[in-house]
Amino acid sequence: MALEIALDGGIGTVKAVAGLAARAGAKAALTSNHTAALADVTLTAAGNGTGGNEVRVTYLVPAGAGAALSVLRSGNDIRVFLATAAAGVANSTATAVAAAINAVASAVVVATAEGAGTGLCNALPTAYLTGGVDAAVLPTGGRFSVIGFDAANVRILPYLDADFDFFKATDILTVAIATLVTACTAP
Repeated sequence: MALEIALDGGIGTVKAVAGLAARAGAKAALTSNHTAALADVTLTAAGNGTGGNEVRVTYLVPAGAGAALSVLRSGNDIRVFLATAAAGVANSTATAVAAAINAVASAVVVATAEGAGTGLCNALPTAYLTGGVDAAVLPTGGRFSVIGFDAANVRILPYLDADFDFFKATDILTVAIATLVTACTAP
């Protein structure tokens, strides 16, 4: 396999490096910001990619006393109904909330409680998970522009099509030179 690449900011061509992963994907996540100490719950998307950025969660306190903790999931929408005490005040711990979310929504998120998880959660407005990134692969025959490099990595920007339209700036890839050397030989 060969990779033609200019390290001076010129144009490179991937000749035969099918499926060379140029950027690993990342999971979206969200940490709640409950008032009490040790009450936060972190939701992490079940898989890598931007799809996790579409998952949203709302923490609600039902009206009335004696409500049980429950979680409803509809697609990417997760609603947590906190348990209430006799006085109608929320009394679900972060540990209990994380377990309830995992029991219902494990197909889309994994929930973990902060520390011991003994703090009580409160109502919070709807918030989305963030930070999910799709993996990027350099296709065989793909063209790209080298936009920078250092001793360990090459930063490249793939072209969208044969007319050399660029991908958007978020598609800039950083490829470890060691990965390229391992995967390719000079032309």
